[in-house]
Amino acid sequence: MFNNANVGTGKTVTITSTYGGADVNNYTITDHSSTTADVATKALTATASAANKVYDGTTTATTTLTFTGLVGSETLTTDSWINL
Repeated sequence: MFNNANVGTGKTVTITSTYGGADVNNYTITDHSSTTADVATKALTATASAANKVYDGTTTATTTLTFTGLVGSETLTTDSWINL
């Protein structure tokens, strides 16, 4: 089990092992309690759209930014959104 779900390299993974079976006592098993592995970034797509409007003499637009690829209940917000 990773120590947390965040992206990173060389992250500690805890290993818990149990052994059984008729022949288990025929062996000396050397366990390892941990190792390391990487958690890579996941692709995320941001899609922008703009609503149609009736001419009003301005350049303002009503826009929406949608994110696809978030995991579980994770959320993402924008710090700024500029209509060009």
